[in-house]
Amino acid sequence: MNAQESPSSDHPSADGRGGGDAYDITSRSLPELERHVRETADSTASPGHWEQVRDLAVGRMQRNSDAAETRIRWRHLALSALPKKHSGNTDPKVELAEEVSIRAYMIRFFGASETDATRQPSDLCAAIFPQIGMTPAEVTQSAEAWQTKPREEILQLRRIKNVLSPLLQIKDVLSRDEKVAPDIHEWLALIPQLP
Repeated sequence: MNAQESPSSDHPSADGRGGGDAYDITSRSLPELERHVRETADSTASPGHWEQVRDLAVGRMQRNSDAAETRIRWRHLALSALPKKHSGNTDPKVELAEEVSIRAYMIRFFGASETDATRQPSDLCAAIFPQIGMTPAEVTQSAEAWQTKPREEILQLRRIKNVLSPLLQIKDVLSRDEKVAPDIHEWLALIPQLP
């Protein structure tokens, strides 16, 4: 046991600390962190704590020395931490951009999957396009002369770009998926127009 931990520090308090002692996520095993994310309420740890969990999981997901199954579990952990990290966020596109980045990475390196919904290109696009809240034509119109727009409109356009940009790394996979191929090129063509 780490000298900073106590036997009662299984879950962090609202400031990201457990039982008054530091909750060191880096010393926790994957099963311990999976249990921690599953059993800890969003509000009992700070968004910063959940960001640390997500960052650690994303880093381990990208570790080539681990077996594919382990890396996929790290990916699931990263995705599970996202809603907790963003529980107070008013714009769902912020969380969505992180989710798309994680899912696109896994599709790129492990391929599409019929049994893992988070690695299905059509499910990924179905999660993205409705949450953008605009059609490609509306985004194009809104992006015209974006430099002259109010800050909040520019920020919304930037968030749309952040959601769409990770799809570029799996463009070929998306183009082969009959469910998304008709729309994907129109969406990806928007990226250079956005701030």
